Amino acid sequence: MNYINNRGPIITVQDPLRPGRYVQYRDLNWQGMPEIISFTDYLRWNYTLDYGSFIRKLHERNELPLSYNISAKSKVTNVTIVDGKYDRIDCFSFIMYVICDVGFSCAGYECHQQYCVSGYFRTYGSSDFLNDVKLYNGERIRCRNPLDHFLVPIMSKHA
Repeated sequence: MNYINNRGPIITVQDPLRPGRYVQYRDLNWQGMPEIISFTDYLRWNYTLDYGSFIRKLHERNELPLSYNISAKSKVTNVTIVDGKYDRIDCFSFIMYVICDVGFSCAGYECHQQYCVSGYFRTYGSSDFLNDVKLYNGERIRCRNPLDHFLVPIMSKHA
């Protein structure tokens, strides 16, 4: 059983009897949302299924970039949000780079590939969390004005 979202009052799990469908269960260990959460956790709790649907649709339309060991006929089995990097544009908007781990079923074996899903957030205006997808192989994401996971500006030593 692969957990899609394992924090929060509801746990969403892939249905083992119907591939591509999900079952939701009440999390009996949930003690309520903490007072302070990171934006990455916010995305994990609220947008994991959206990121999964976006990646699955791209894969179905053969628009998802694949590494050499994953065929176009493979099926996406699981999508999880691993990490997030945020680059401030101004006081009201930032660019987001969300790292997702995608599990594929390839000819009877399970393989994983990480993707960087880019998007942007605007306080006043339209936001697009799911703008573009690229293969991610652990390279460093360079941000001009980096924000940490709590969207707080990071000060350099020279400031």
